[in-house]
Amino acid sequence: MSPIHPIKSSLLPTQPPATAMPAEPSLAQLDPAQRAALNRLVVHHDAPLRQQLFDIFESRPEFKLRYGLTKEDQRRLTRARWDILQEHDIFRDTISGEGPDAIGRYDAIIETCGMLDHSLSILLAVNFGLFGSSIRFLGDDEQKRHLLPMLESRKLIGCFALTELGHGSNARGILTTSTFVSAAASPTGQPGFVVHTPSDEAQKYWIGGAFQTARWAAVFAQLAVGGEEKGVHAFLVRIREDDGTERAGVTLADCGEKEGLNGVDNGRIWFDKVFIPLSQLLRRDNQVSPDGTYTSRYATADERFAAAMGGLTGGRVFLANSSINQSKIALAIAIRYSFSRRAFAPPGEEDRGEVPIIEYQSHQVRLMPHLATTYVNQMVANRLKTEWRTSGAGKEVHVWSSGFKALMTWNMADVLQECREACGGQGYKSENRIGPLKSEHDVQLTFEGDNHILLNVVSKILLTDYAKQFRAGRFRSSLEFLNDADGLLTCDTSALPVRSRNFTHSVFRRREARLLRDLGQRIMRQRKDGVSMYNAFVSTQSLSEDLARAHVERLVFEVFCGVVDTVEDPGLRDLLDLCGTVHALKRVDEQAVFVRNECLSPKKAREVHEELIRLCAVMKEHSLELVECFGIPDFLLAPIAFDWVDHNAARGSSNRAHRGRTTRFYITQASRAQVNNAENTPLCFLTTLKKKQLIFELITAFTNTSRFHQASTKPLPAATTAAATTTLVPSSAATASRRATATATAAAAASTTATSTATTKWRAAATTATAAKLGSGVAGRSLTLALASLPLPFFLGGSSSSSLSSSLPLSSSSSPERSSSSSLLSGSTAGAGALPFFAVGASSSSSLDSSSSSSLDSGAGALPIFAAGAFFAAGAFSSSSLDSSSSSLDSSSSSLDSSSSSSSSFATTVSLISSMKPFSFFFDAPFPTATSSLLSSSLDSSSSSSSS
Repeated sequence: MSPIHPIKSSLLPTQPPATAMPAEPSLAQLDPAQRAALNRLVVHHDAPLRQQLFDIFESRPEFKLRYGLTKEDQRRLTRARWDILQEHDIFRDTISGEGPDAIGRYDAIIETCGMLDHSLSILLAVNFGLFGSSIRFLGDDEQKRHLLPMLESRKLIGCFALTELGHGSNARGILTTSTFVSAAASPTGQPGFVVHTPSDEAQKYWIGGAFQTARWAAVFAQLAVGGEEKGVHAFLVRIREDDGTERAGVTLADCGEKEGLNGVDNGRIWFDKVFIPLSQLLRRDNQVSPDGTYTSRYATADERFAAAMGGLTGGRVFLANSSINQSKIALAIAIRYSFSRRAFAPPGEEDRGEVPIIEYQSHQVRLMPHLATTYVNQMVANRLKTEWRTSGAGKEVHVWSSGFKALMTWNMADVLQECREACGGQGYKSENRIGPLKSEHDVQLTFEGDNHILLNVVSKILLTDYAKQFRAGRFRSSLEFLNDADGLLTCDTSALPVRSRNFTHSVFRRREARLLRDLGQRIMRQRKDGVSMYNAFVSTQSLSEDLARAHVERLVFEVFCGVVDTVEDPGLRDLLDLCGTVHALKRVDEQAVFVRNECLSPKKAREVHEELIRLCAVMKEHSLELVECFGIPDFLLAPIAFDWVDHNAARGSSNRAHRGRTTRFYITQASRAQVNNAENTPLCFLTTLKKKQLIFELITAFTNTSRFHQASTKPLPAATTAAATTTLVPSSAATASRRATATATAAAAASTTATSTATTKWRAAATTATAAKLGSGVAGRSLTLALASLPLPFFLGGSSSSSLSSSLPLSSSSSPERSSSSSLLSGSTAGAGALPFFAVGASSSSSLDSSSSSSLDSGAGALPIFAAGAFFAAGAFSSSSLDSSSSSLDSSSSSLDSSSSSSSSFATTVSLISSMKPFSFFFDAPFPTATSSLLSSSLDSSSSSSSS
């Protein structure tokens, strides 16, 4: 067999991809260091900036996910979100900055915004990316120096006016004109240009931001100087005054309601002989002097047009990455749901419960290849971004961005549809995100060029390079493998294991070589018969698209292999190799072109299919940690990615027992799976329970550490317990309740001084214990600040509510990892602390049941005391929980602040811990099986107590 030749393109690995067959896929679960390393590979750059944006999104109510808004409301919300980002000055030195770091910072902002709100990311991308890139790449130094800082500070807001009603993909054929006029013919006495829309077909159409937002437009028009056509050029034209009124000669209209993306005010523009000065021609490459002399660095109109469209390359790079991010969100939701959603049980085993749907082979084959392809695409897109930032819009990057944009946006559409179906009816609910993501992002298939046309562009360039290099007698760059085309086409792949890289390289390269040869021969035959090149190419477009897909898919796999070979950790490298293998086998299995072009035999095709199914089962065992390593914050996921039963539970006390059974069910399943055995434990149970269990262990440790302080901690007066019981009694007992409250407040004030010294010592001990348990990382510091902020009696059960409310923080401003939690309460200031529910073993659960059941059921088991902020600072609760319980906080905070029950029972404490939302950071402590049993038994007793 002929050797595999290296690819020497700048986008490809400089060394030949490893040809050894990956190890048999019996992979261990990733440890914390490996998960962190994989997350860094995925995120790629500017992680702190992305986290800053996530913090802004989570801390401001304006960024809460919303559905069902009108077009006008969506537009107002999108602009409000932009206002907030502008307040943080995050765009400084992105467009005006020099070097790859500035471009990377801009990419990180747009990508992160796109994970929350597609309309926001597109509106920003139009202003900074398309309009700004027009200035950056087509303007001269003076224009860039003057305009780009204004753009970053939003003193200049623009749109990108290229497409017209009658011309979309064929941008070269636009009809808008810009005619040079001399000083004598100018209305101002100065030379310039007259921009004009000659017909309704020439109206600028689908222009993002044009209807309401933009004040300026980068208008692409056919330039005429002295009666001679010079081709498409870019001009800066003011379309609206700063107060929003239209400029004279400019007519604006709305494009109307769309399938999605209604937060962007796409508009239409007509120009009625609008005069602009010479200085508003973007003149880096082309200039017109005051006397009408035209000069250009390019000799032909074709070259000038190619240069004018260079800014679109960055847009295609962005769309490729955006499509990957949407795929990641949908897969994270669907895969997490598939581990907790259950359906059917084997006959005779009904008592063991129904089977998680992820255990069904059909579900694995539906989702695992998409997960593998998403990882492959992410690594390759990261490589493309690096090349784009460092090399700019060269021909090679243009080809890659066109091909990647086409295949990756198509893959996104497939992923969103499959994930929607895989989640059943829940996938159709707007709040579960997948359905809205489908409608919002479907436009990406035609953004920045129709995908079919982009593939034809790739094949044209590829065919041209092939012809030139064939005549030169030597193939180079991405076609170098064709130097031994005969050996490649005749080699026997029947003996190659289908999991080996050699097999994938061989069949991918054989497919491309055959398609390239066939396309060239067909066109040459037609040319010999007198058919024009245009007609010859049109008649072979289907084959042309097959060739472009083959070329791009081969390069994607080879670049991915190059990235994997740079990973030093063998376990991580093997897992990524598994992703690459599943991705490649899926490509071979789903496309008949491989068999049709004799790239493999039908027997080998069956072997590919069987191996793909087997590897999907292997990959299932790692799927949860793979989606976890995407690093998507919880608030960007969906209810079905968490406790969807609790989310949909009836909000009444009669349903509390059922919710207890649900929680107990998950605990039991985790225990049955032997939680210390990573190979057999569903990670959705393991990771969630580890987080909750660590809190439990810390509380126990803190309690033991602080027992020597009990002597100096006075117990709650009996009046306080009585007051807590009467806070929710009928109004006829209000007077007695107020008297009890007053008594409790006085007693609490008397105990504050005695408690102060013990609390100070407690905080020091708690800080030391937490640091020892979690280390000095973000998680450790956050939880240390949270728990150390609580007073000692919060755990021991012996303080008044006044000491609690004075010591529980309303925000975690002292923590660099978290912004103020009070802002997340949408303005609510209720809730400095109330029930000391972590008081271990001090009373019965009846004291808990005496509190408002509506408060208990107001949001995923979140009691009003959680609004105190300490646990929010540790990331324990989602903003939705706090939002849903804010009304209970507002209504009951006055009574709860003045009195509280003595404590809750140990079992109730465990119940509350178990109902917490998953934490937003990783806990890596081991999960003791014995403690899981303790949790189960405690929950049993708690549930019976609650039921009674």
